[in-house]
Amino acid sequence: MAWILGLTGGIGSGKSTASAWFSLAGYPVVDADAISRSLTYPGGAAIPAIANEFGADFITPEGAMNRAKMRELVFDDPKARERLEGVMRPLIRRASLEALERARSLADAAGKAFAVFDCPLLCEWPEARTVVDRLLVIDLCEEEQIRRVALRSSLTPERVRSIIRAQIPRQARLAQADDIIYNGGSLEDFRSALAALLERYLARAD
Repeated sequence: MAWILGLTGGIGSGKSTASAWFSLAGYPVVDADAISRSLTYPGGAAIPAIANEFGADFITPEGAMNRAKMRELVFDDPKARERLEGVMRPLIRRASLEALERARSLADAAGKAFAVFDCPLLCEWPEARTVVDRLLVIDLCEEEQIRRVALRSSLTPERVRSIIRAQIPRQARLAQADDIIYNGGSLEDFRSALAALLERYLARAD
C-alpha cells in the first residue's frame, strides 16, 4: 500500500514548487490549502460556522468568506486567528483524510510508492502529523523568504514578516522533519535535490 509523504515549509520556501514537481512526476498530491479554500467558497461547508462565529460582515454577497477582511482580522488579532482555526481545522481534517484515502488508492493504481500531503500547517497541527509516514520540510532563511514573497506579490516586507511570525518557528518546524531540503539556491538546484530525495525514497521502498 502506498504511504503518505507530508510536505510543508514556511511562506516563500518553495513548498508549492516541490508539490508541483511531485505532481508532474506522477505522484498524487492532496493540497490542504486548496481544500481550505473550497470550504470557504460560496456554499462551502465552513460558511455557516464562519458567519455564526464572526458575523455576516465576513461573508460576501455571493456567499463566500470575505478573505481580505478575514486576513486583516486574523493577522492583527491572535485570538481571532485561533477562533478561525477552531472553525476550519475539523473541516479541513475530515476533508483531507478523505482526499488522502483517494490519493493513496490512485498511487496504488498507478504503481507509485507514495502520495503527497501538501500542508503548510502540518507542523502546527499534531493530529495532522499522525496521518503522514514521513515529513519533508522545505527550508529557507527568513530574509530570503521575505525577499522572495515581496518580489512576487504586493505584500510589503513588514507584512511578510508578520505572516512568518504567525507561523510555527523555523527551528520547531525543522525539529519535526524526517527530511529537509534547503532551497537557497537556483531552481535547478532545487529540482536536483528533489530528484535525489525521490531516488532515496524509491530505493528504500525496494
